[in-house]
Amino acid sequence: MSTSQAATVSILLRTKDRPLFLDRALKKIKAQSYPHWHIHLLNDGGNEEQVQTVLAQHDEAFLNHVTVMHNPAPVGRGRALSQLLCAASETYLLLHDDDDYLEPDFLRVTVNFLETPKNAHCAGVVASNSDIIEAVTPGGLRELSRDATSGKRTNGYISFLSFLSQSNGVFPPISTLFRKSAVKEATTDSYTRNYNEDVDLFIDLMKHGELATLDETLAVYSIRATNTEDDTTRPVKEEQTILYMNSKIREALSKGDTLNTLRSLLNADRGYADYTGALLQTSHEDIIKHIVESNVHIQKNIKLLAEILENLNHKVSSIEKNMK
Repeated sequence: MSTSQAATVSILLRTKDRPLFLDRALKKIKAQSYPHWHIHLLNDGGNEEQVQTVLAQHDEAFLNHVTVMHNPAPVGRGRALSQLLCAASETYLLLHDDDDYLEPDFLRVTVNFLETPKNAHCAGVVASNSDIIEAVTPGGLRELSRDATSGKRTNGYISFLSFLSQSNGVFPPISTLFRKSAVKEATTDSYTRNYNEDVDLFIDLMKHGELATLDETLAVYSIRATNTEDDTTRPVKEEQTILYMNSKIREALSKGDTLNTLRSLLNADRGYADYTGALLQTSHEDIIKHIVESNVHIQKNIKLLAEILENLNHKVSSIEKNMK
């Protein structure tokens, strides 16, 4: 890596007891065609010796661009994210889980995009990504399949309304470079949940500006196959998603949070839409008619909600004026 320029990208790398994945992630970062990065590596309560063994495989020049932090006990994904956000001072940030990895031109393309003046309104940029299914075997990591379609995006923008309607988000953190300025107010308590913390992060980013999308496939999201020797994957269960959305609704009600109130209503309609979408596969004319009517109902609900929110905003503005 070149040392002629200070780092402009901070790679926030979370790891815990996955040395094979950590080793691959570091090698892929080292292979980036854009050289001005710094790794903030957080070992969240995992085996410190394993991390040091992986790092020892790299030369001193590489290690000069790595800051290592060890938590004596796990603090969880959300608090680990908050800790890393506070540790980073670079212009651009990338949230990087150890099992995912970057294609060689990821940083070059995404940094160039955000540094282009016409994209100054963007809080971040989301590249297309491949999804791979892989297994941990006695011989190392083995890729079983690769899908470049589900993570394929066009050149455009993430729809804020669509993102709010997804309780689990619509893209992985590894595909997204974002501005430090959009999260400059982050504290060690900004994100505390152990799942969907990235969803909360991206909603906060979109409050500050657009998330642009690129059609270039520049990142890889890893999914573990079943019946492997790897027990490090912790998939989000349906009940966790329910608890997450319930907590967001409670927060919205207690704080008068219009954004999360909107999000909770959109998620309710989203579940209904998913159900009717499944029924569509039966191709019965009566069911198709029912789905069409349901979609109309959903659109009316969204329109009505927008009108309600607009009226609320007018009332709040009126109250604020009277209080002055």
